[in-house]
Amino acid sequence: MIIAGICVTQEVAAQKEEETVIHKEVVPKEIQRFVNEHFTGTEVSSVTPQEKSATVHYFVSLSDATELEFDEHYKIMEIKSKQKLPESLLLPAIRDHLEEYYSKSTVLEWKLDHRSENQRLKLDDGTVITFDKNGNLVLVYS
Repeated sequence: MIIAGICVTQEVAAQKEEETVIHKEVVPKEIQRFVNEHFTGTEVSSVTPQEKSATVHYFVSLSDATELEFDEHYKIMEIKSKQKLPESLLLPAIRDHLEEYYSKSTVLEWKLDHRSENQRLKLDDGTVITFDKNGNLVLVYS
C-alpha cells in the first residue's frame, strides 16, 4: 500500500512538472533572442517556469545540454555548460583578462549577482573569478 502511494505521488509530481514546461514553439521571444544571439546552431529543448524568491524564473535547457536561468524580466542570471561558453556573453574587459591570464582555460559557468551586478565565472580547472559590472577583477579563488 505504501509503495502504491509513493508511485501515485511520483506520478502526480511528474504530471505537474510536465504541465509547467513551456512548449518550445511558444518560448518567450526575449529568451529565444538571447539563445539565437549567443548560442547559434543550438535549439531550446525546454523552458520551465518556477517560483523563486517570490518571483518566476525561467529554467531553459538547450539541445547541447547547456542550462540557462532567466529572471522574471527575462534577464539572464546563470549559465552552466559542459563546453566552452560563447565569448559574446562576456564584457570585453573580462575577455581580455581571461586571454591574458587564463588563455588555456575554458569558461563553463557564468552567474550574475542581481544585487551587485557582479559576474562570477567558473573555469574548467575549478578556478572561480568574480568581476564587477564594468569587468574589473574583484576576486579569484580555486
